[in-house]
Amino acid sequence: MKESPSDQQAKVDKYAGPGSDILLLETYPAHELPYDGLSGFFNVVKNIGTIIKDTKHTSGAKVLVCGIAPFYEDRLSVQNTNIIFTTFESDEVPLHWVESINRYHHCIVPHEAIKVKFESSGVITPISVIHQGYYRYKRGQMLKKKPKEFNVGFLGIPVNRKNMLKLYDACKQLQASAIPEIKLHVHVSYFYDWLDTTPFKRIQSDEMIVWTSGNLSAEEVSDWYYKLSCYVFPSSGEGWSYTPRESMYLGIPTIITDIPVHKELIDSGFCKVIRTSGIEPADFNGATHGFWAKVEANEIKTSILDVYNRYDYFHTQALSGAAWIENEWFNENVVTRLKDLIVDL
Repeated sequence: MKESPSDQQAKVDKYAGPGSDILLLETYPAHELPYDGLSGFFNVVKNIGTIIKDTKHTSGAKVLVCGIAPFYEDRLSVQNTNIIFTTFESDEVPLHWVESINRYHHCIVPHEAIKVKFESSGVITPISVIHQGYYRYKRGQMLKKKPKEFNVGFLGIPVNRKNMLKLYDACKQLQASAIPEIKLHVHVSYFYDWLDTTPFKRIQSDEMIVWTSGNLSAEEVSDWYYKLSCYVFPSSGEGWSYTPRESMYLGIPTIITDIPVHKELIDSGFCKVIRTSGIEPADFNGATHGFWAKVEANEIKTSILDVYNRYDYFHTQALSGAAWIENEWFNENVVTRLKDLIVDL
């Protein structure tokens, strides 16, 4: 596929086509670039209906809310059919989330594993599964051989579950032993207000780190990926994963954890898998909600070293993975499935 970013958005918008009775609550700024999973989903589907800041004084409409359920109840009316698209990253949804979701008429989650977790946590509102898609960045010249400088990449907001600091520790160990030429490329588009940035500021001065931040254009993201020898996503828990799909599409050797929402990627056989070590309490910035996978720096190190030592093999796997994922999880399919579901409610 050789579509430009604007071509891809035009195709999604064509499939969306505003529905006269569909309202889309403006849970994220409608004219700004997305910075995380739910804002990314909002950006993909925002033309499915009329964007509105408050539906409190409307009735008879179908209202789609993309985001965290409790945040928006004061902008909703029970006179409408309220539909929440949301997700969660551990195996236990917080009670106040559950209580809020159960006040919506319908719930949509991006993966079957998330539906199971929601139901076991007490969600009784009907739940449907619609994947979140992924963005197909412009393909460039795929690597032909192992580069002289071995560039490991991480892209995302480095909250606890992403294990970015453990990835850093793994790379430092490899730099001191098996891969002295290793570089860790980190791009962080945004820091949540509540996230302590001190540990990340401390490592930015390390010459091994190539740190960038802020919003990038689609072309710049593609260029960033193509600097990498491999992309590593050592997350303990996700509701959906965009970046491993993006890197796979671009033919970058991709390393992921064996968490439930990565099942399809793992089953494809085209990724290197980090072996997790059981489970640990899910720490959401000091609040614990259930459990998620325990990831050790040593296992991240082992996985990167395997890719480094067998780079020709993983490069071939990456090219096969790019061909496989090209026909999986289209954004326009998200829109059509979502629209059909809402119309039928």
